Amino acid sequence: DVVRTSIDAGRVDEVLLVVHEHTKEFDRVASKYGARLIVAKSESRGLAPLIRTGVRESTGDIIAVMAADGTFEIGDLDKLLAYIYDAEMVVGTRTARQLIDQGSNMDIVARLSNYFLAKFIEALWVTHLVRLSDVGCVWRVFWRYSYDAVIDRVDAERGEFLIDMVIEMLLYRFQLIELPVRYCISIDEQAVRFRERNLATFFRIIKLALSKRLKTL
Repeated sequence: DVVRTSIDAGRVDEVLLVVHEHTKEFDRVASKYGARLIVAKSESRGLAPLIRTGVRESTGDIIAVMAADGTFEIGDLDKLLAYIYDAEMVVGTRTARQLIDQGSNMDIVARLSNYFLAKFIEALWVTHLVRLSDVGCVWRVFWRYSYDAVIDRVDAERGEFLIDMVIEMLLYRFQLIELPVRYCISIDEQAVRFRERNLATFFRIIKLALSKRLKTL
């Protein structure tokens, strides 16, 4: 459904389906809906190699990244694109309760944790006038030139990758805009809930933010 609606929306020039392993099912979906199937060759099973590979293989100047497990609505792409000419990156936030589907894994603990970490990073770079309320939202749109400028300095490969990307954008003095997006029930709720949502990731993000902030003092 994600691949089909991405193409049907008519807002994109190409759709890349980036996966960790090649399967006949992925082949069938890509062929049926005209997407390009890309296999990320990496031992890591996180988002980092998928995003790095996808951006490298894409051809556009404006790149949209979203999870393929149904947690986001392709209809929000228009909302994100509406602001991309005012910023280098437009990121989604999953903290608006009115836009969170009942039964999804974005419970109060997840919302508060993301909100706390977002405000922590906002405070560290208070002079940059950025406003954040979420640190882990995959749904984002950015310019290729801004990505190319920072990606070599993005060190994280696990759950911190997304926020490391945001921090490097801030350090480069790029403009970031955050917008509320719809958050739906995932195809695999348990995987989303437990893969990276734990105390270890929470403290790694704090350590990452502090480390990068201290290097700039």
